[in-house]
Amino acid sequence: MSRVAKLAAAAAFGGLLVAAAVVSSNQPPPSAGTELSVSEQKRPTDPDFAQLKYCRTIAVPDPQCDAAWEAERQRFFHGRDRQP
Repeated sequence: MSRVAKLAAAAAFGGLLVAAAVVSSNQPPPSAGTELSVSEQKRPTDPDFAQLKYCRTIAVPDPQCDAAWEAERQRFFHGRDRQP
């Protein structure tokens, strides 16, 4: 391959990269907060779901949250159902 052909190929590749960057920068960003995570899609009717969602937002120790997280760990790791 000649030097000119290599230079032309590199210029074409660079042009494609620039075109891809321009197209991707013109797309609107995804809307924040409208998409549910996988766990939220699968278990929105779970009775402890609201408690766990609340417990994710607090920064102080809470015995009810500790119990809810422990029940979730038991269910996840051991396949045990939650106790009512």
